[in-house]
Amino acid sequence: MQSLRSRLPGILATALMTAFVAFWTFWSFGELYYEGWGMPFPQPLAYLIPFAVALALGAAASAWPRLMGAGIIVASTAFYGWAISMNLGRWGFSWGLVLSWAGMASLTLAGGALFIVDGTTRARRGAEPNRRPAPWWRRRMRWLAVVGVPPVGLKTGRETGMRHATADDMARTGLCAYLNAEGTALMSEPQHIWRMPTADEYVRSLTRDGKAAGCAWNGERGRMKCSRQPDKETPLWNPDDPPIYMWTSEQSATDAWFVNYQAFVSHQPKGFGNPRHGYRCVKDPGR
Repeated sequence: MQSLRSRLPGILATALMTAFVAFWTFWSFGELYYEGWGMPFPQPLAYLIPFAVALALGAAASAWPRLMGAGIIVASTAFYGWAISMNLGRWGFSWGLVLSWAGMASLTLAGGALFIVDGTTRARRGAEPNRRPAPWWRRRMRWLAVVGVPPVGLKTGRETGMRHATADDMARTGLCAYLNAEGTALMSEPQHIWRMPTADEYVRSLTRDGKAAGCAWNGERGRMKCSRQPDKETPLWNPDDPPIYMWTSEQSATDAWFVNYQAFVSHQPKGFGNPRHGYRCVKDPGR
């Protein structure tokens, strides 16, 4: 479950970092035209250094929140400590000067701390078992159907010459049929413990803040009616992974059906796929 409470540190950290980058963007370009006007090139570019540093910190913090959160705290403490002491030495003591710089420092330090909290939460979500599907062969339905085609293992449809996997192919040689009881390894013989879920099972499993979104499939294409708008939440989805569509067991001769995290159901050719397509295998209670 990825509730609003668990996402809040990341949302606040991003908002503070956006304000931080916006401030230094305004300051840098303002000084570029005010102080740097008429100076020989490339000297005016020195005024863009704060903007470049702020932008780089913001981008890096989004990718590595824990590491960069700590870096932001250390760098901000050093920078604002230097800035306050320099301005005090230049202009003398002033409550306005101290409070303005201290206020900016507090917001930046708070942003760094929130990035650390958000990064820790992301790391814990990523450590949950059986969360991440295999990164490349999940994309096309036909690839899921040829695991049991000799030699048993992960392969693409191109290697077998298969163009359109059928429901029978999925049942006999599909990935789900070869999973062990724990769902952690592929076996050399079909186990028939796991299967591809139906579109209705996917739609009914969608959640919002960890609670059922009250969706149901009507058997048609389009966005399904829900009691509340579903979101891309664990355990059905991995919020940090690309897939926003899940393949289902529903299919025709050439097309396979999929469900997205907002309860939109449709179908497309089985040979089509990209990193936004994922899969799940399920087993019935007691298996």
